[in-house]
Amino acid sequence: MKYILSPLLVFILSGTVLAQGPLELASSSHDFGEIYEEHGPVTTTFPFYNAADTAVRIVSVEAGCGCTVPKSTAEAIAPGDSSEIVVTYNPANRPGPFHKDITYTLAGPDSLQGTVQITGTVLPHPYPVEAAGLRWTSTTFDFGALWHHQRDTAWLKIKNENSSPYALALPEDLPAGFRLVQLPDRIAPGQESKIGLLWEVPESGHWGFAFEHFVLSIGPEGGEREDLRINLTAMVREDFARTLPDGTAPAARLSEAALELGAVSAGKTHSTYTQIENTGDHPLLIRAIKSSCSCLEVIPSAMEIAPGSSLPVELLYTPATAVQGLQALSVQLTVNDPTQSQLRLTLKAKVEPEEAGSTE
Repeated sequence: MKYILSPLLVFILSGTVLAQGPLELASSSHDFGEIYEEHGPVTTTFPFYNAADTAVRIVSVEAGCGCTVPKSTAEAIAPGDSSEIVVTYNPANRPGPFHKDITYTLAGPDSLQGTVQITGTVLPHPYPVEAAGLRWTSTTFDFGALWHHQRDTAWLKIKNENSSPYALALPEDLPAGFRLVQLPDRIAPGQESKIGLLWEVPESGHWGFAFEHFVLSIGPEGGEREDLRINLTAMVREDFARTLPDGTAPAARLSEAALELGAVSAGKTHSTYTQIENTGDHPLLIRAIKSSCSCLEVIPSAMEIAPGSSLPVELLYTPATAVQGLQALSVQLTVNDPTQSQLRLTLKAKVEPEEAGSTE
């Protein structure tokens, strides 16, 4: 004898039946667990059947994120018939836990709605950056904190996930103080490789936050290449035990750290001053000056200040003709004060069109 199971009995045997309006779902949630970003999209289904005595139709099924794509039939579902909602999640560039709600709406004057959920955790791609046709751990050499007298080597890992080999070349010189210790000229399909960069910090002349870059030419072997910018960063510190061995030390103080220019005219140069004072018992050295904009020039009257002395620092601001409105700029002075090696200046100005501004 053959037995035919009704859709309702099938759902009961498969687990708890969840009612959402006229639809009965075997489950309203699905946990993907841990999934690998590099393995691509994952899909699950939410089976349901129509427990009503009339046909129902899903008119829309929506998710709040483009990473989640739900689908369902647009056809009417007869009483007792079953169907499913299919949900696909794309983990690309979304490492970590996720929780997504998917809302479906039924046809009818009441526009009844129900919700299903997907959850999981995306394990990040070991080469999360895609650039110039290759996968990279990063396109920035981050050396972290370095002493000014130090030399250090950093590495970037690369993988070729293409079906053809890729070629790499250095078309221009590196910034001062940097040297490549390893650069593969060819990476075969599926091959992993790495680039090594040596930084001789004293030769580069950097103090404080350091930022440089160089360009690599990359492309399919025998094909068109593109330039990829590779960044280099570090915080270069002074080893005061080496530079201040006798126990004396400078002490830096700005007479005014927040400067206001008021209304200024676009396209013209405007000047203001502050004072930097050395209240310590060792010469104060200005190691480096970094401005947030090339439109702001900082000119100290000297780079060394004797103990008990002070000197003026001039700031020249030349806003571009296209600039208007309130502008906020900053300057970072790196000095050999062991208690505060970074001094920060801010400058505010209201830039007006040339004909309405001041005529300094």
